[in-house]
Amino acid sequence: MPILKKHTKSKLSTVHKFSRNLLLMSMFSLPMIGQATTPEPVGGEFTINIPSEYPVANPTITRLENGNRLVSWADNADNMFSTHSLNAQLYTPDGFKSGSISQLSAANKGGKVVALDGGGFLTVSIQEEPKLEFVIQQFDNNANPIGTEQRFDIFNGQYNDVGAPHRYYRLSQLPNNKVAVAFVSSSQNSEKNIFTSIIDANENIAIESTHLVASSVNISAGLQITTLQDGNFAILWTSKEHSNVKSHVQSFNNQGIPVSNAITVDYVDVFLDGEYPGTLATTNDGFLVVLPSKTGPVAYSYTSDGQLKGSKIEVYLSEFETTAQNFATTTLKDGRIIITFMTNKGLQAQALNQDGTKSGEVFTISASMVDMHMHNWVFPNIDELADGYLFVTWVYTHYVNRSYVNDVRGQLLKVDTKLVNGVTATLPTRPIFAGNIFDIPLSIEGTNVYGVDAVLSINGTQVAQFSDGLYGEFLPSYERLTIPVNVTGERWESALSLKSPYKAKTGKGHFGTASLIATNPGTVTVTVQSQFTDENGQYIYQSQDNYTLTVLESVLISGSVASLAPDGDFSNFTITINGEIVKINPDGSFSVQAGIGEATLTFSAPGYLSKEQNITLSPNQANVDLGEIDLVAGDSNGNDKIDIGDLTKLLGAYRTTSTDPNYSIGVDFNRDNKVDLQDLTLLGKNFGKQAQ
Repeated sequence: MPILKKHTKSKLSTVHKFSRNLLLMSMFSLPMIGQATTPEPVGGEFTINIPSEYPVANPTITRLENGNRLVSWADNADNMFSTHSLNAQLYTPDGFKSGSISQLSAANKGGKVVALDGGGFLTVSIQEEPKLEFVIQQFDNNANPIGTEQRFDIFNGQYNDVGAPHRYYRLSQLPNNKVAVAFVSSSQNSEKNIFTSIIDANENIAIESTHLVASSVNISAGLQITTLQDGNFAILWTSKEHSNVKSHVQSFNNQGIPVSNAITVDYVDVFLDGEYPGTLATTNDGFLVVLPSKTGPVAYSYTSDGQLKGSKIEVYLSEFETTAQNFATTTLKDGRIIITFMTNKGLQAQALNQDGTKSGEVFTISASMVDMHMHNWVFPNIDELADGYLFVTWVYTHYVNRSYVNDVRGQLLKVDTKLVNGVTATLPTRPIFAGNIFDIPLSIEGTNVYGVDAVLSINGTQVAQFSDGLYGEFLPSYERLTIPVNVTGERWESALSLKSPYKAKTGKGHFGTASLIATNPGTVTVTVQSQFTDENGQYIYQSQDNYTLTVLESVLISGSVASLAPDGDFSNFTITINGEIVKINPDGSFSVQAGIGEATLTFSAPGYLSKEQNITLSPNQANVDLGEIDLVAGDSNGNDKIDIGDLTKLLGAYRTTSTDPNYSIGVDFNRDNKVDLQDLTLLGKNFGKQAQ
């Protein structure tokens, strides 16, 4: 499956992009306004989990490569959340529930989730017995496990004095299918140590490196981690000297090598649960550290290499202490940073601009937990969905029938977004098989755009090649000068400019579409280079964005249902493969490409029992011809069994023809436009049968 990878941009544009569905873009596009307004709830709060009498914690929103969101949480946890099962629920890119709850790990195994390039995700947990190990399980985009769990020695004999790991660890997705893990473990003298590991999650999962970050951290220390827009990552942790608690931050490259020194951010003047030292957010050129204080959350902005920018930022002045368990952040596509916290009005949030100034007023996400038991254990998480929508999750503990019940709650909010210059390629969300012809639409948005140059290139023409292209109407055809699209196998080149007397454009639209042919199985990188000019010919935007495209091996499955409808009417016939509808040709034939692995086909038609057929497809397998599909006739009422109800329906239409008002095609089993002895015989022959 294709994925939009984290990529490197020029200094003119450093905002993270992600793949978006075109339908969602049209449904959720919001008008541009000069001043951001306060986000407002869309609908009411909703419950994600099955409410539990046992503690739940750490609901986390993970953005998968296909745009879906996976909400995972610790369930059936002990009081310290150190042992638990890991459950999850999928949501569509626009925030609708998809499928049912999945258990990703069994009780006591725990784990955390991180998305993968190319589709799916990993769960990673730290197990103590028989030795310190990462336990890693891979899943597909539908939360189905791939293979079995794998175990990896964390230290490989490097740190012999390190004892059992502490329960605190965090994951973050890095470019090029790598994962950064930050964790705390104990040394033999009971002091805590901070480590980072890099997991290579490409074809063969491996632990690439493990590094000691800080030793002798004399506190039950927790930490946070985030990936920066330049592909590096930063971690935040706490230490204690006598009675003073200090917070520290450090940035690293994707090999785990320090980019900055360990920086002491500030003293912390409130009680900290060790797992929550504060939180981090990405900025255009670095990161933001958010810490709790007696007067509300405060923040400090740093460059990627650890240089402090400006002074302390008062995010919100509170009447009581804030706790770090209630902090969550997300950086919007337009660059604004949303920070959540608890007040006496419930779970609230404040948006900050990149320079640390406030964008709009404080807004309320949920007021339901004002009187909530253990209100300091809210564990919020927040992510941006399609343009202009936020998805927030948290834990809600309430009293029902003399006992406490724990919910994982969710809320969607609508927020006006600012236009961000850029060209975005939308790759197919369905599998691409060798031999397919497919399109990559290019959407564009920007402010005061006069000229646009966009070049797509592919680094493996043996896997896919460009074949055609056309322009959209973001710059209208009657207002522009056009360089014809130039297409070679490895490049798609385009350039447009407005002409006098027309004015520069501001808004969103369709820039063009590149067509490709998938030739062989494999994975390639599609690079989009784009640049905008204003009406004076000055560059206002330049970027290079990389997308990963995977072409899968397939087997052609074909057959025919012509014999089931001699009249040639297949309008009520349905064929599916793995849940996807298969087209039936006018002559009753069908063919469909299927990926390697298990394929489930279903066949249903009026008057017949439905049929399910499972096929295992192997690499290099020949195409499969199923021939004429044979279904069992006699099910006139469509309940997948042939019984007295079907006989009753046939008797009501017996001796009728297609011109009679009582005629029913559902009991005309041989499709000869009359209900007679032949149809009764077919029903009698199959009486008592049911679908398998």
